[in-house]
Amino acid sequence: MKIGFRLFLIVTAIFSFFLGMPKPAFETETALALSFTNGAADIFTSALIFVMLVSHVLLLFLVFMRQSLEYRYFLFYFPIVFWLMYMANTITDHLAQPDMFLSHIPYLLCYALTVFQYNSILKIDPDFALGPKPEIEDEPGLPRQQFDTREPM
Repeated sequence: MKIGFRLFLIVTAIFSFFLGMPKPAFETETALALSFTNGAADIFTSALIFVMLVSHVLLLFLVFMRQSLEYRYFLFYFPIVFWLMYMANTITDHLAQPDMFLSHIPYLLCYALTVFQYNSILKIDPDFALGPKPEIEDEPGLPRQQFDTREPM
């Protein structure tokens, strides 16, 4: 089941990247990456582009992350943050070419499928979906004293 879920995430990432990033969107992201190194860009635009590029790389690492409680939150919220950063950087291009909005449909479908798959795994096997529970270790120091010596008082 663990391998099946990882394969599902790999397929989702491939479909999300290749179907959700058609040629105009890929060209736009490449142009944004090149304009990030341009000194003429203002600080706000450079920060948005930097966050978008870093989030894109981290989005690809989502496939290889370990299942834990943090992974669950990362899976739900991080793709939304990436999508909002992408829209903030490319809103002028999208308004100039409205057909670019169609390129977001596969990305959003893959995101919905991934969240649905994770929720179904969470219902079936919560230990796998949330990861192993942390072990509670005793504090190092003096050994515990046993007060019950079983001697009569």
